[in-house]
Amino acid sequence: MVMLYLPQFVVAAAGGMIGGLSGFIANSLQRRRDSLHLRKNVAGALIGEISALTHQIRERYILTTKSSEALLGTSGHSPHHRARTGRDYMPVFHGLGGNIGILPSPLPRDLVLWYSTLVLCLDGERDLHELAVNHDPDVSASVADLTEAQRLDFSHLLDSSVPLLEGLSRL
Repeated sequence: MVMLYLPQFVVAAAGGMIGGLSGFIANSLQRRRDSLHLRKNVAGALIGEISALTHQIRERYILTTKSSEALLGTSGHSPHHRARTGRDYMPVFHGLGGNIGILPSPLPRDLVLWYSTLVLCLDGERDLHELAVNHDPDVSASVADLTEAQRLDFSHLLDSSVPLLEGLSRL
């Protein structure tokens, strides 16, 4: 009688192993698909934000800082600058938080570097705006130099966005 139970036991054990293995594989494939979907969503959100920010930089800051006359305002008024203290210009990046870590290397590092550079450029823009508002003749020459440096910083930021956007769009 023991012989009759052994084949049934072997078939049941093999079925359990195959079922467990297929469940494991299905679960692994589902996790991989979910991870790829999350990567694409994170990349898409960052592409949208970086594209919008680079457009604003190109239209608002590069054009505004092309000459020191534009910064100082030939009409005696300071030009309109859109960078405001206390405003979050990077809500997508801040909202994603640790999710950028799921992106393949070196994208997380490059993203943090790009956004950190943007913060520094915006801080410099606010500083230039404050200097321009004062209309102090003694600082006019330094404002012109700072304006050119700021324009170059924004130009480098725009240039660095191209490979970053390309890397994100490949995901």
